[in-house]
Amino acid sequence: MWTLFAASLVIVICGAFLNISLNIGLIADSRQSKIVDKQAEASNFNKRFIIALILILATIVGYLFLGDFITRQAEKKNLITESEEILTRYDKSVDDITKALSDTSMIGEIPEILNFLRSQKQEFPSITLIASDYHKEQLT
Repeated sequence: MWTLFAASLVIVICGAFLNISLNIGLIADSRQSKIVDKQAEASNFNKRFIIALILILATIVGYLFLGDFITRQAEKKNLITESEEILTRYDKSVDDITKALSDTSMIGEIPEILNFLRSQKQEFPSITLIASDYHKEQLT
């Protein structure tokens, strides 16, 4: 009887140890899944943060390039408008430059005409004359 009692006591103790170890395993698995979930959440947060940062930087760079392009187009338009106005308003002076380029005796008048045109518009602090000519039978 004592043998049966001792055997049953051993079985109960082994069952308790088995139950305890099974519960510890379940608790460890649930904690491990929570840790994995936290790591996955942190990884997702990092990915979202990096994507948002890249999008923000791309937007800023895009606005800077777009703003620069629009500004350059506006400056180009203003330059063309002012140039056309000079050509129409001071057409006699422009014709005089053309005559001076074709007649070498009048070539000394070109700097005076350019100084006059330069002083007419604040938008053009300097005016450069670009003309073509032939040097050693080549267009220059």
